[in-house]
Amino acid sequence: MSNPIKFCAGSICGGVEIAIGGYRSRDYCRADYVEFVRPHLVRATVVGPCKVTGVDRVDVARGGVVELDPEETNLPALVYAGHIKLDAEQVKTLKKR
Repeated sequence: MSNPIKFCAGSICGGVEIAIGGYRSRDYCRADYVEFVRPHLVRATVVGPCKVTGVDRVDVARGGVVELDPEETNLPALVYAGHIKLDAEQVKTLKKR
């Protein structure tokens, strides 16, 4: 039986972390995955009473800015619920999807 554990293909951890990835790719540890998706991340302002956890796994409270991956996160639901606010350009980008 082969070993089912897969190690990271990225460079931040040096390939020593177990690959867990995210929605877009399962080839990276979380730190390398964040760098892999960084060009696609959406920055949102937290406006609701609840903390929002970003792609980097940091909880951000009201008034802070959080980075979210639109492939992993239902951004329209967070906007509708009043948890985050996006700028006009980001809203246009989301509508194109």
